[in-house]
Amino acid sequence: MRNKRAIGLLFVANSISGFAQGISMIAIPWHFTNVLGLPQLFAQIMLLVSVISIFWGVYSGSLIDRFNRQRIYMGVCVAGSIMLVVAATKGMLTGEMDAFTVGAVFAGTFLIYNIHYPNLYAFIQEISEPKDYGRVSSYIEIQGQFTTAIAGAMAAILLAGSTDGFIRLIGLEIPVNFTFEGWSLEQVFLLDAATYFVAFALVAFVKYEAVATRKYEPEPILQRIKVGFSFLKHNPMLLLFGTFASNIFVAIIVINFFLKPVYVAEHLKLGPDVYATYEIYFALGSLFAGLMIRRIFMHTNTPKAIIILHLVAAVVFFTYSFNTNLVVFFGLAFMLGLANAGSRIMRVTYMFQHTPNQLIGRTGSVFMVTNLLMRIGFLVLFMLPFFYHSGHIVWVMGIFGAFMVVTALVLGLYYKPMVDLKVEPAVKG
Repeated sequence: MRNKRAIGLLFVANSISGFAQGISMIAIPWHFTNVLGLPQLFAQIMLLVSVISIFWGVYSGSLIDRFNRQRIYMGVCVAGSIMLVVAATKGMLTGEMDAFTVGAVFAGTFLIYNIHYPNLYAFIQEISEPKDYGRVSSYIEIQGQFTTAIAGAMAAILLAGSTDGFIRLIGLEIPVNFTFEGWSLEQVFLLDAATYFVAFALVAFVKYEAVATRKYEPEPILQRIKVGFSFLKHNPMLLLFGTFASNIFVAIIVINFFLKPVYVAEHLKLGPDVYATYEIYFALGSLFAGLMIRRIFMHTNTPKAIIILHLVAAVVFFTYSFNTNLVVFFGLAFMLGLANAGSRIMRVTYMFQHTPNQLIGRTGSVFMVTNLLMRIGFLVLFMLPFFYHSGHIVWVMGIFGAFMVVTALVLGLYYKPMVDLKVEPAVKG
């Protein structure tokens, strides 16, 4: 594999920053829902950030295709570190983490996601050979989900603390010889900021030889954006595939950041240790997908595999709509993680195979926008007071189960053209 050391450093840097970032993004929704008691305010913040991300996503895709992706990665680390240090310092000086500050950190981190991960995928494609696309897609997932599993475990420990000599993790009570208070958001944010700094230092040492050739595009930004849209206009099956193949992720983002804290607290009647432990099982399922999904679907083409995985997700969501058993809850989290990560690995490999590196950022930004529009639609629906009373949060799971079935039907309808896809070049102008 070419650029093996460079790819390895990128994975290590992403793991280190993603670890504390994962704890922050677990802690923030719980803080809004169960500390501030403002779940609907958090939904409104998420909705606003999603709307902003539509424009930011299109713009960031153009940046990714024009500028040095290593420097973009480093710039994101600097921005994230500064944001978190400022928020933590404000919290320590005032003695509280108010909704505005916590919401601003969530918004900033969300916008960082919208350039960081598309940039990472574009960078990896740029320095990888086509024969390695499936392998590096799996490696990205393994690295990311291993990090998420560790972050979930640490979040379960740090946020809940141990006041009675027990740590509650993966559904177990583990005896320890000490007690400690749960961490504050200020402490979590400072840890997150420190890991951004370490990631910056690691990426600064990345040396690589580009495999994909990119040419400089001097055109104004709107012209460059139009080229990305032109490419997808001339390849409608690629547009359809890229839009629908990530719908499991649409559901998971809405549930994880917004609805899961309510589901755990109101439907299961349990606390933050269960909320954070869910992330561990979800990440373990994703990790299993990273290790095994290409073997599982060795004799299955990508569109068919993604249809199957969406149907698996449908079963999970429908079961969540009535289940109250904790063991089943965690088991389904594993299956949902497998379905989500498996579909992402297959989707990324397919996109790498059918999208020129020159355009990967811009095409990715289009799919980000379609993904965001669907999320916004669900957020508007689920902000209705109906879903917060009398156990109605379970209706969300049934709705997402139906959404998965519809997605599988759409992909099945255009199955053969997606399997036989031959891309057409973009047209300028």
